[in-house]
Amino acid sequence: MVNHKPNKVLINGKLVDVATGERITSLVKLSELWNADRKVIRRFLDLLESDNMISRSSSKENGTRLKVNNYADYQAFKSDKEQRSPHEQPQGSPHKQECKELKNNNVEFKYKEFFEYLNQKTGKSFKNVEGNRKVVRARLNEGYSKRDLKLVVDFKTSEWKNNPDMNKYLRPSTLFQASKFDNYLNEAKESIRRVQSTNTGQNTDSIKQHEEDNLAKAEERARRALENEQ
Repeated sequence: MVNHKPNKVLINGKLVDVATGERITSLVKLSELWNADRKVIRRFLDLLESDNMISRSSSKENGTRLKVNNYADYQAFKSDKEQRSPHEQPQGSPHKQECKELKNNNVEFKYKEFFEYLNQKTGKSFKNVEGNRKVVRARLNEGYSKRDLKLVVDFKTSEWKNNPDMNKYLRPSTLFQASKFDNYLNEAKESIRRVQSTNTGQNTDSIKQHEEDNLAKAEERARRALENEQ
């Protein structure tokens, strides 16, 4: 993953030095490389850094620089391992296992169930095939959640399902398109906020009316009590 010897890489039109045991990358690139959610990648890097296995530094100009601490020691270990008997098997790395477990958080996304949900909402019959899974996986790798995906499906279905001109766009390639998904999600969330705000206003009016009714009833009872005394 990291350089075995000093090198230079071209970033934004400039050559940047990368030392032995280092790599310049980004969460997006690592997410694509390991097919895992960016949040998963970030937690895994945090784990390695907390164990002093790597160091990190980031900048807008050069991205994320990863450095394997004590890289020379690992290389010496590698040379020793190559000289072992073929029958000797090293123990598994706990950090590799941790990374595998973290990646599984994304791998376990149940595409079949998700497309069944999409078809139920839209009245369509999209299949659980790689062409459809690809756009969904891309959004997951960007850090969006299953709830976000369903929220867009629900919102756009309510907008487009009964619109002859827009109904055809209730499809994975449009709903989860990279250039549109974030806008769709924000529209959906804003719609929910407006509904909640309206409901809150209605509840406030209802409580106020209830209090006024109770006050009127109390005044009526008081008036009748005074009439009876007279």
